[in-house]
Parts: sequence; C-alpha cells; structure tokens
Amino acid sequence: MIFTTIKYHLRFNQNKKFMELVNADFSKTINAEILDEKLNGLKWISPYYIEDPNYEINLLNQIKNIIISDKSNKIIVSDYQILPAITNTRLFAPNKWFDLLSVPDKKNEYFFIYKNFFIKKLKEQKVQTIYLVGQGQMNFLNQFLDKKDCLKVEHFNEISKRIRINGCY
Repeated sequence: MIFTTIKYHLRFNQNKKFMELVNADFSKTINAEILDEKLNGLKWISPYYIEDPNYEINLLNQIKNIIISDKSNKIIVSDYQILPAITNTRLFAPNKWFDLLSVPDKKNEYFFIYKNFFIKKLKEQKVQTIYLVGQGQMNFLNQFLDKKDCLKVEHFNEISKRIRINGCY
C-alpha cells in the first residue's frame, strides 16, 4: 500500500500525469493571475491550447470582459468552470458538464425528460442570455431550444458566443 501511494503521488501529484496533460510542457505555463486576480499564485496551461496558453488566456479575457459588462440574466455553458466565479455570474447552467456522458442524446429514452428539465431551469431563472465558451457547446444547446429563428447569435472569438434567447423557450 505504501508503494502504491508513493507511486501514484509521484505520478499524478508531482509529475501531473493526467490524461489531458500527459504531454504538456509545464515550462510553457503562464501566471493565471493574468486572467483574474483570484487566480494569484496559480500557473495556467490547459489541454485546449497546450502549446500557447497565453493565446487561450487572451481569448478568455476577451469573453470575461463581455460577460461582466452584460447586465442581462445570463448563464455560462462552458468547460471552463472558473468563468462564473471570475465574472460574478449568479445564475447557473442546469448542469455542470455538457458532454456525451452528462446530457442524453435524442436517441436516449431520457432525452425529453432532460430537455424539459433544462427549459424549466431557464424559465425559473428568467435567463435571457447564454454564453457558450469552449469547443462544441452549441451542439447541445441546439437540441433544447425549438424556436431557433428567434435566437440571436454573436460570435466573439473562436471559443465564445453569446446567444440571446428572450422568448425562445
């Protein structure tokens, strides 16, 4: 047991051998405080922009400032789970992850139950705007909002969009 504990401590805590970051060059990390002062003392690198974390921080700073200036009722759908905290967003997406394991697809018997749950949460919070930040988030949202002609989509950069959904659910 001691051997196993030491082995996995060295592998995952010391050498950061997580699946997503197994090939990361940690000398390329940058100060995360550039994104927000709440991240002081942390280093930034992610699997999305593993070769250029500074570029990723610039993209995130751009959308962060847009989210902060938006006074509408909004939620953030993102793999960047720190965004609600650093933008002081008080409303929350119906679930934390929007991936194939967390959201049932249209073929799943629970799809309509989840869709109704999702819409109910948007209505309860009186959500007017949804920010999509990250890769592929729009695919999930398209399944849940039937009135696509009333959606107003704005693209800000390669990882972020704002969707105005007033009256679309």
